[in-house]
Amino acid sequence: MATTGDESTSLEPELPKEPAPSFASGRPSRSLQGKIIAGKYRIEELVAQGGIGQVYLSTQLPLGRKVAVKVVLRQPGDGEFRKRFLLEASVCARLAHNNIVVCYDYGETFDGDLFMAMEYLGRRSLAAVLREERRLAPLRACRIALQIAKALRVAHRAGIIHRDLNASNVMLVADPESAEADLVKVVDFGLAKVFGGADDVRSAVPVTRPGIVLGSPRYMSPEQVQSREVDGRADIYALGVVMFEMLTGRVPFEGTHPSEIMTQHVRDLPPALADVAPDVSLPHQVEGLVHRCLEKNPDHRYLHAEDLIAELKRAIVLLGGDGSFDVSLSLRSASMPPARMSSTTQPALTMDPSFEGRLIVEASPGRWSSPWWGLALVLLALIASLAFWVYVLKI
Repeated sequence: MATTGDESTSLEPELPKEPAPSFASGRPSRSLQGKIIAGKYRIEELVAQGGIGQVYLSTQLPLGRKVAVKVVLRQPGDGEFRKRFLLEASVCARLAHNNIVVCYDYGETFDGDLFMAMEYLGRRSLAAVLREERRLAPLRACRIALQIAKALRVAHRAGIIHRDLNASNVMLVADPESAEADLVKVVDFGLAKVFGGADDVRSAVPVTRPGIVLGSPRYMSPEQVQSREVDGRADIYALGVVMFEMLTGRVPFEGTHPSEIMTQHVRDLPPALADVAPDVSLPHQVEGLVHRCLEKNPDHRYLHAEDLIAELKRAIVLLGGDGSFDVSLSLRSASMPPARMSSTTQPALTMDPSFEGRLIVEASPGRWSSPWWGLALVLLALIASLAFWVYVLKI
């Protein structure tokens, strides 16, 4: 199931407000429950409703497969939302990864409604889990963040920036290989920005006028708030907010009005995790990882999702995670030097992103590892042997 953009907002700090579609401030004008969409999707139950559409639990005929069908009802004057919806469908259809929602089909009905059929993921979003549990154990939070980062890596390599990553757009599905693990699915690419790829996707952007701010204020990067050019590092910032929220139970910046929150993203430093949740014990490396994602200057964040993935794998090891859970052989990332311990009695863990599911222990060079010490030991052995034979011959 995909969300419908309830968390998102459209704000123009310096320009007049953008005209909203006729259903943006209320509910869509008609229900599709019981109807058959595109001749093959029978609408069963409304599961989500937002400003630009509805999501229904549906049955794909004649397969009998449960799917989520997202629908934007035909309304006059909603051309921009139509373009944004088609962009989302095109992006989802392009991205094939275990941590990204699968799009089966999309198109337009005879009534002029736009629809997108996706895998049905249930109703368990990360936002819903956080409302129930308040915050997550650090190891679980890092494992969820690792899967989100992998989804971002795939999208960014395809030239796609999500631009609306938040806890509501992360679905948690029971992992079929484990009764306890969370399988992450990133959804809702309705605000995605595309820099390359298929011509039909590229033709769908831009979908907003310059100066319009689109996204979820609590998760927006400073450059996004200021309507500056964004790249994949904006998504990394949003993931930093999500991690902060998972670990502390709240986002780093809060306020009574979206503009107040957005101003804090640009102006204020995020609080220390230990100040927000003093009862949570975190290695300083984990807190450093989160705050690096939340750097105001994009140049000071992780350059690529791949770099963040490497550091998240390191965090999982530091938190006592099983090496078989997506832990690779090196903790090195392109932007961070490997950590080494000075004492030979404390080996250093190293990982290599190119190898999955393996962990080795590499002893750091200490004072006894120098080749000169080896040579000295050999010389001492020779001297002792010579002395022994001299003593024997005298006898």
